[in-house]
Amino acid sequence: MSTLVGAIILVVGFIILLKGLRLVDNSLKVLAIAKEAASVMQNSTLDDRQKEQALQKHAIKLFSLFILIFFSSAAAIGLPVGLIWLLEQTGVLSMMAVIYFTLTWQFILASTVFVYVILWLFRKK
Repeated sequence: MSTLVGAIILVVGFIILLKGLRLVDNSLKVLAIAKEAASVMQNSTLDDRQKEQALQKHAIKLFSLFILIFFSSAAAIGLPVGLIWLLEQTGVLSMMAVIYFTLTWQFILASTVFVYVILWLFRKK
């Protein structure tokens, strides 16, 4: 039973942090900036200097988003795993048992369905 609770902590914790740290929103910003940069390159009304200046601004935005997404992803994964590790240190559960349980097809199927239901319920209209 504690293994199931640990696995749920991992999945639910990740989803909460994924949403709370705005990882999806920031990833969508990356795509929008990349599209803008591509349109700058195709813009025939700009000279090379103007294109370079615009692209450098996009590059700075992309790099800052890379850093933000990197550390947010590490937090979204690391915090739930860290909680499981702390629970293992207190003897509440086994981290290896939780990891092995999360790799079973039953848990993968159930968590996939759960995530899709949650995303469907909280989708933007």
